[in-house]
Amino acid sequence: MNRNKRIVWIIFIAFAVSTCFLMIRGIFLDRKMKKEGKITTAKIIDYKLGYRGGISFIYSFNTDGEKIVGKKSFMELVSNRPADFLNKSFPVIYLKDNPSYNYLLLSRYSFNKFGILFPDSLKWVIKFEK
Repeated sequence: MNRNKRIVWIIFIAFAVSTCFLMIRGIFLDRKMKKEGKITTAKIIDYKLGYRGGISFIYSFNTDGEKIVGKKSFMELVSNRPADFLNKSFPVIYLKDNPSYNYLLLSRYSFNKFGILFPDSLKWVIKFEK
């Protein structure tokens, strides 16, 4: 095998290993959040429209006197008026020992992911689900 092919293989293997590591890490963090996650209220402060019709929300919440800003994409939501979500409050689940790892609970899917009942107060969001 010549030198260029070796370099390509090393880059490919490094990419594959790092991708697997990140996927496994995400699975473990989601499980930890499901068991140990704390819930508080976040406020949507901005949004971005995705090119495939989804919406990304930028939100903030406070925990232990620290302001945390997060971003979550919702491919399962579609809205021609995403500004309707601005300045509204929604639950967010986070890890107490790592609040930067958080997840905005907005759609039925996001609540189901963590085994939390979808509240009646958010039933108005269902009309935006695909």
